[in-house]
Amino acid sequence: MTDNFPYISGDYFSEKYQPFELTLTNETLFKTEKEHFRNEIEYIFVSDGLGSIEINGAVVSIKKGDFIQLMPYHVHRFIFEKEESIQIVKIRFSIGLLLYTSTNKKNYLKFIQSLENSIPVVHLNERFQRRLAFIFEETIFDINEGKKGLETLYISLISFISYAYYYHYNQLIEEKEKQHLGGRMLQYIQFHHQEQLTINQVADVFSLGPEEVKEILYDLTGFSFTQLLNQVRIRNAVALTQFNELSINQIGKICGYQTDSAFYKQFKLLENKTPECYRQEIKGQEDIQSDAFEIFLFLMEYLCEPITINELAKKLNFSEKKINNRLKEAFNLNFHDFYTKLRIVAARNLLISMPLKVEEVALKMGFQDRLTFSRNFKKVFGVTPSQYKKTKEEDKILIFY
Repeated sequence: MTDNFPYISGDYFSEKYQPFELTLTNETLFKTEKEHFRNEIEYIFVSDGLGSIEINGAVVSIKKGDFIQLMPYHVHRFIFEKEESIQIVKIRFSIGLLLYTSTNKKNYLKFIQSLENSIPVVHLNERFQRRLAFIFEETIFDINEGKKGLETLYISLISFISYAYYYHYNQLIEEKEKQHLGGRMLQYIQFHHQEQLTINQVADVFSLGPEEVKEILYDLTGFSFTQLLNQVRIRNAVALTQFNELSINQIGKICGYQTDSAFYKQFKLLENKTPECYRQEIKGQEDIQSDAFEIFLFLMEYLCEPITINELAKKLNFSEKKINNRLKEAFNLNFHDFYTKLRIVAARNLLISMPLKVEEVALKMGFQDRLTFSRNFKKVFGVTPSQYKKTKEEDKILIFY
């Protein structure tokens, strides 16, 4: 963006120079508008109600107390759902009048450059809402009375509303910077959780006071520094419990705890169980997955030679109950349904890859007859084997052509 803006009020000493007109109106809006933009600058104060505004394609909800800055490059429209409406005070003026309010080129340049990246909607605090409402009411009264010297009033008004907008805009920027800083602090805690980390050390790293660190972290997460440190440590401890070669005592030490009691206390507080119980649960899940995978591999070998659950139990040295439980826990299917589905999926592959009739595929996959095969196939794929085969053959023709 150019930095050459030579025209400010200090460049005009002649009374012949007059700024463009300013308008200030109270309006009630309830109908969704068409997209539009204006050559002037608009500030809109929402004094009551609910609605939305779309600015350059981005939709923002608006409510009482919101203050909107619309520049000529903001293509916008108000949007309302059923029974929504807003009461607004709208002030519109030219960029020339904005220029006229500036007596310092450096400050004016800074203001104009900030418009490129400004947030179009801010929410005013209660104090500023009251001040703006009063100023707008008095200004409208003076305009309606046709009082003299309104140019000075206009300049003062624009100066104040610009101040009000950027006061809250800067607060938003500061809040974003705090959040960014808070994210860096969380990262630092993650990388240094194994050390005897204190809030003072974190404060020194970021050149802040301990209270500032405390405030930033709490505002970002809702937790204190100590709570966050323990969360990081226990999170890493949980990940380490899967390694059986590490004792519980070693895991606690690795994660920064100097005593077993402190480690156990925080682990139980955050996970609702002791480290030993957590490790046992993990082992149980691993056993389930291992057994289920073993059953799966064995059944894959017997897709064409039907096998009963009793025969499978003897071959794997499992009980029938264990087989059903493992398949239910891993795949949410019992033995019969799981085995049938495996055979149907394999049959589907034969139908589309081999020049075989439906009856031939049924026999190859161990089904007694075509009817039983078709019924189970439709249960899995939603169509009969014949319909499925026909569809796939038509797809091949389409691809060929």
